[in-house]
Amino acid sequence: AGVIASRLEFSLDDIDDLRILIDEAASVLLTSGAQGTLHCEIETAEDTIRFRLTAAVTSGATSPEEGFAWSILRALAHEVSSEVGERGQVISVTRSRGPVLDTAF
Repeated sequence: AGVIASRLEFSLDDIDDLRILIDEAASVLLTSGAQGTLHCEIETAEDTIRFRLTAAVTSGATSPEEGFAWSILRALAHEVSSEVGERGQVISVTRSRGPVLDTAF
């Protein structure tokens, strides 16, 4: 992800934020009951990277939209969401170049 972001001419701060986002999204999946393999898909546009992390979850899985790691995702991402898809729990994160200016947070 860092290499992709650097090719899109993201700043070093943006690249660091992106790396943190991927780590925290994986942490959210693991603490909410993920099992097996984590899958990561990355899409790019001119100034945006979107990634989706997917993992199967156990039947007693907790909501991923809680806790400190989710707060970090909301603070560093331009968009973040979670849903249950065919392959399990999916966390989607979008990060564009530049600071996140969410005054509602």
